[in-house]
Amino acid sequence: MSTDCASGRCGLDMGQCVQTTQETLLGHEHPHTLREIWIVTQDGSFYYRARPEMVVEKLPRGTQFEVVNISQEHLDLFERCSRVQVKSLDGVSRGVVADIPACDTPALPTWLNTTVTTLKPGDCLMIRPEFALPCE
Repeated sequence: MSTDCASGRCGLDMGQCVQTTQETLLGHEHPHTLREIWIVTQDGSFYYRARPEMVVEKLPRGTQFEVVNISQEHLDLFERCSRVQVKSLDGVSRGVVADIPACDTPALPTWLNTTVTTLKPGDCLMIRPEFALPCE
């Protein structure tokens, strides 16, 4: 998550390593989907309190992930949000690719600094430091 916005190089980069700054949960996004979608979210979030059976692993603070995909997702005809996928580098679920919260819903507050999908020059898409920082 470089911050050299003046040079045009800032924000999230593919292949970048990030580590969580709090305990997180790894689990399934939807219980009845045809494809397996994983999601990482902060411990205690409403999302998994309402669906505890979908939690697969509790990940400690400092768990490392590699950013493997940054794209946009269509929510409906008019709304889009970013989609950031990370690969777990630690724990039992090492190698699992999961989404991080990016659309800012009541059940899953966004980990990103913005929900705007069309960034202006000099704007940076970054993970908020209360959720993750670049690996040390």
